[in-house]
Amino acid sequence: MRQGDKVNKKLIGIVLAVMLGIILIESYFLLVRPNQTASDAENPTDATSQTPNSSSANETSNETRNGTSNAVPNSFIPAVPEFTVKLIDTSYDMPTTYSTDPYTGKTITQEGYHVERRTIEIRIKNQPFSTNPLSPKEVMYNIRVKGYFGQEWRELYHPSDGYPTPSDSEYTVLNFSSSGGSDFYGFRNALIVAPSRGQVDIQVEEMYGGIGKDLEEGPLGPLYFVGETSGWSKTQTLTIP
Repeated sequence: MRQGDKVNKKLIGIVLAVMLGIILIESYFLLVRPNQTASDAENPTDATSQTPNSSSANETSNETRNGTSNAVPNSFIPAVPEFTVKLIDTSYDMPTTYSTDPYTGKTITQEGYHVERRTIEIRIKNQPFSTNPLSPKEVMYNIRVKGYFGQEWRELYHPSDGYPTPSDSEYTVLNFSSSGGSDFYGFRNALIVAPSRGQVDIQVEEMYGGIGKDLEEGPLGPLYFVGETSGWSKTQTLTIP
């Protein structure tokens, strides 16, 4: 064999070896590295550390739902009312007047007279409250009275009549008026019997709820209060002069 043929065979071998190496390297990058990259993309270390788990997300959601700004107001609890009662006397006297009869010239005398007008004022201190505006419940008051020497109380308000509700101010004022010297003091559909030189005991109760009806008794069945009450207050005694 000639020397030139030996050299050509060596060169061909070297070229084939180089080409085989290139093919193997390209195969490595095309087949092995892409698989590793895809695996890394599915489980990136940094992304895992930055993404909150479902528990944290739920805790955040619960904090939002139960936060003060979104919380539904707690149920109102009626408290025993503080109140005062007093008799306001706005009675007055009309003086005697004189006039002249235009036809006879005689003096006409109009005798003076006394006008009796009294008011029993019950002033209840309102309890601050914040109720759920979507609730049909409301705050109401009831009042009961009796003679100072008696034992039986009489409630002034009933479900069928309706109960007074708190005013928008600090106090709710109920004025029971009497005129002409009557022993009966009325305010809307309620009446207090308070004779002159007598004494009347008064108590107030706060209520939170609504008016219901027993459906089993039909549409004409009696109404009744459904809810919570504070219990009756201490007794205030009013003396009528």
